[in-house]
Amino acid sequence: MTNALQTIQLGLFKRTSLALGIITLALLGSGRAQEVDIANLKLSSTTIKANNEALSLPSQTPVAAFSNTEMLCPATHAKGCSIRIVVSCQFSNVFINAPGGALQLSISTTSRLGVYPASLVNVYTWSGAAQSTFQWMVLGVPAGVKEGISINASVTGTGTAGVRTATIELFLN
Repeated sequence: MTNALQTIQLGLFKRTSLALGIITLALLGSGRAQEVDIANLKLSSTTIKANNEALSLPSQTPVAAFSNTEMLCPATHAKGCSIRIVVSCQFSNVFINAPGGALQLSISTTSRLGVYPASLVNVYTWSGAAQSTFQWMVLGVPAGVKEGISINASVTGTGTAGVRTATIELFLN
C-alpha cells in the first residue's frame, strides 16, 4: 500500500469517526426523558390492600398510608423480578401552606432499588379535595430477595387521606 493511499484512508477514517461522534452526541443530547421499558413479564403474585379510615397528614411529616408489604422474588427465577405498585387515594381537607408546596405520595424499598418514574410524586399542588391514582415500578429485584415496599403520604400543610387502595404485583422477568 502506498503512502498516498494510506493518507487518504486515514483521512476518511478520521472524518467518519468525527461524523459518528457528532451523530452520537446529537442523539444522546436530544432532550428525551428517560423511559424504562420491560416486556413479556409473567405475574407471580398480587397483594391488594384497602383502608377506609381517615389518615391525618401533619405538615411535612411522611405518614404510612398502608402497612409495609414484602414481595418475594423466587430463588429459582434467575432473571429476577419486577414490582408494580398502584395506589388510589381520596384526599380531603388539604391545605397547602407554602408556595410550591404539594401533597405527595412516596414509595421506598428495603434494598433501596430504584423506583420509576420517581420515588416521590406530587399528587397535586392546590388546596381542596381530590381522588388520585398513580403507579410505580421497581426493577431489578434479584432472585431469592424479599423486597419490602413502603407507601407514604405527606403534605406541605395539612390534610386527610381517606379511602385508599394499593395493589402490589410481583412479576417474573
